[in-house]
Amino acid sequence: MNIHTEPSADGIVRVTTDDGIPLPRHRFSVDDCFRMVETGVLASDYRFELLDGEIVPMSPKGAAHLIVQVALQNAWGRRRPDEVLIATEPTVRVGSDAFVEPDLFIWPARKSIADVALSDAVLIVEIAATSLTIDLGRKAQIYAAAGVPEYWVIDADRLEVHIHREPTGDRFASLITVAASETLTPSTVPALAVSLAELELPSADEKE
Repeated sequence: MNIHTEPSADGIVRVTTDDGIPLPRHRFSVDDCFRMVETGVLASDYRFELLDGEIVPMSPKGAAHLIVQVALQNAWGRRRPDEVLIATEPTVRVGSDAFVEPDLFIWPARKSIADVALSDAVLIVEIAATSLTIDLGRKAQIYAAAGVPEYWVIDADRLEVHIHREPTGDRFASLITVAASETLTPSTVPALAVSLAELELPSADEKE
């Protein structure tokens, strides 16, 4: 009997036999995942996140994702105030059964990156192409539960930004969607105000 693994529509890995029979899902801890990488069970270059004990593969970055990420990272690098630091794709533990790797993670400079927790973030940005469902769903719940005050999901294809604010329990009480032409001003770091239009990003047709 061969065993197959593949992500479903919600991004969670499903395990089935040749006949398509689903096998019981096993929950992993963060330490389990680190050991699997150390021992070679998971390749060291295999990109994934652990959400509530389940491995969620991270899709390879397409051109749209990379263009937005690099442009925003460069813009913020020029205007970053001294009181905050910006990391790209840090691995941040969320308890014993989850870790995330947000595209851009901003936190107070007084705290070392080695000691940063998800609750220290003042702004988190995810850039979504194929991962939009997860970023607007389960990831938003995780960030809200951690008390992240502001969370952006940038749709890399439509160049729309879904701005989440006011975390309450495992949801954000405020959610607005803005167009590329609008100025985005983080409530926690106003100096990082930016519009996607000013970054001169290519249109969807130009990316192809």
